[in-house]
Amino acid sequence: MCIRDSLTPIPLGHYVVVYCASLKVPAKFSKLEKLIMGDKEKKRPKCLLSNQTAFVVISTTERVCLELYQNYKGLGRIAIRDDTGTLATGIITELIA
Repeated sequence: MCIRDSLTPIPLGHYVVVYCASLKVPAKFSKLEKLIMGDKEKKRPKCLLSNQTAFVVISTTERVCLELYQNYKGLGRIAIRDDTGTLATGIITELIA
């Protein structure tokens, strides 16, 4: 996931809306896995800032049907928004039941 121009840090537990094709579902950041900074990785960051790339786990409030990016590129892309606008864009690398 690549964070866009966010004015405030995005903490763990931040509530967002996930958009994928015609799907629109409320969700939250349930785990910040790692932050990627060039060749370095930082495990479990406390928050995400503007223009950072990270692996995150997002939990939806209801069951949804999604596809992995590697299987179906068109349905494997997501946009993450909140009330201020688009926070991030990313791809689905793993689905957790």
